[in-house]
Amino acid sequence: MAEENYASDLDSYSLEKARVELFETPEKRLGSVQALKDWAMQQPWLKTPTDTHFLLSILRARKFSQLGARELLVNYWTKQMESPEWFVGADPGSEESLQILRAGPTIVPLAGRDKCGRRILLFKVGNLDTSEKYYNTTSYIRTFHFLGDRLLLEEKTQVNGIVLMADFMNVSLKQQLWLGIDNLRKVLKYLQKSVPVRLKELHFFNLGPFFDAIFVTIKSFLSQKLQSRVFVHSRGLVTVYKHVDMSMLPVEYLPDEYQGPLAGTLQDIMEKFILEEYLDRKSLLFIQELHSGRYGVDLSIKPKTGDEMVASFRKLSVD
Repeated sequence: MAEENYASDLDSYSLEKARVELFETPEKRLGSVQALKDWAMQQPWLKTPTDTHFLLSILRARKFSQLGARELLVNYWTKQMESPEWFVGADPGSEESLQILRAGPTIVPLAGRDKCGRRILLFKVGNLDTSEKYYNTTSYIRTFHFLGDRLLLEEKTQVNGIVLMADFMNVSLKQQLWLGIDNLRKVLKYLQKSVPVRLKELHFFNLGPFFDAIFVTIKSFLSQKLQSRVFVHSRGLVTVYKHVDMSMLPVEYLPDEYQGPLAGTLQDIMEKFILEEYLDRKSLLFIQELHSGRYGVDLSIKPKTGDEMVASFRKLSVD
């Protein structure tokens, strides 16, 4: 059976959301994990971790559909093998990874959760260091994947999802070119088809005159459902405040007249996350194991018949 010592840390709000939106109940949870584990272990062409927490992230991302979960699990390892420079053999706790997380910082998980139980990621694009003196695009993307892995180990995040906020203040042409359209396409495709994430909203603000071209490009890589979840804030932060509680935002994003509780500066919030959450030893070891090179798919020996229903299964949108 699936791990008998597993204990869910979902609160009552998240349990109810899991029941209503994901068709998950405590009674069926471990049986569903065991069914997916049994299937995975019977595939000689697939090597994957089969612990309960990991397989639950896959099942939740596909609303407990066994066929959908199988497809996602295969996509997860297939895409990682297609871009090994982003994954294989890297250390999430390395000095380079910690330097990249702290630099700027660029992608910051805000403290706490919003009223819907979601994690909010703030992407300050203008903080990207394009000098490549210490690290390059590949190093950035690899480290950002590590950060995502850490968040997706959280059961509440698996159920409630993630909100991405992208701040384009002072983004230079050099930074746009450095990111690269091909990298952007690969990352967005990977997020939608191969990562067990429920991406609930995307917010873009502090937009420059070049944004129209960027936005057209970004939208072309998004599914119809995700396109409907994009919010463009053309009035600065005024409309952002309607979506994100001010108490979660860095002080750099608050109006002068704000008198409520403070989460700290961008750097304060990032440092707190690193020390209190990211550097959790158990999580780091698991993420390192994920990218050890021991897992993946060998499609050359995957049967051409018998499991084709997975390949032809109706594509499930990110939800």
